[in-house]
Amino acid sequence: MEKKMETTSGSEKDSTHTIVSKVTNLILWRQELIETAADSRGTALERKIPVAVVPLDQASAGIAQRLSTSLAETLSLDANVEKSGAEAPRQAFNTSRGQYDASRIVSSFEGSEAGFLLLVTDLDLYVAGLNFCFGLAQRRTAIVSLHRLRPEFYGEFSDEGLLVRRAEKEAVHEVCHLIGLRHCRDPLCVMHFSNRIGDTDIKEKFPCKDCLQKIKSLMT
Repeated sequence: MEKKMETTSGSEKDSTHTIVSKVTNLILWRQELIETAADSRGTALERKIPVAVVPLDQASAGIAQRLSTSLAETLSLDANVEKSGAEAPRQAFNTSRGQYDASRIVSSFEGSEAGFLLLVTDLDLYVAGLNFCFGLAQRRTAIVSLHRLRPEFYGEFSDEGLLVRRAEKEAVHEVCHLIGLRHCRDPLCVMHFSNRIGDTDIKEKFPCKDCLQKIKSLMT
């Protein structure tokens, strides 16, 4: 029986080479960011800024401690959980949307002049002009919502590990806003804007080199 030898055309080889090259560059790019992040742990800020992490409901109480630890490890912040029994104000609820106005919640709390305040809630949040938001930062107070970070929201099985990783990224993102950082174009940087949950899953929980340098400049 005659055996036919399968061959690959020049164009197919070029296409395969291009794909392999792009994947390799992406891996190297991601590894560089991870290495930069590892170098920045505990050294991002020269002076420790106090951050009070306050859960606004029972559902977020267990996650609050994890976020406090993550902020301390990632940005060398003096983060601690404060269980004050605080709740989101009723007037922040928008009956027509079935969501809470993040700006009104944040405005009802005041961060200390000596530090920042990070609110954590399981409520579904929104801001004017957007259908929803994972979090918001205003002046010295920020808030992070766990509602759309939960895999169950997207019809998937519950995964606490995934929920915590997503929440850590959003917490670092919002606190970095409080420090003075703006959004970053680098999709792997924690300061990249998350328009959807996939954006949060892709990025790391650390600032990229440029954002890290900006943090150091802001804090010196």
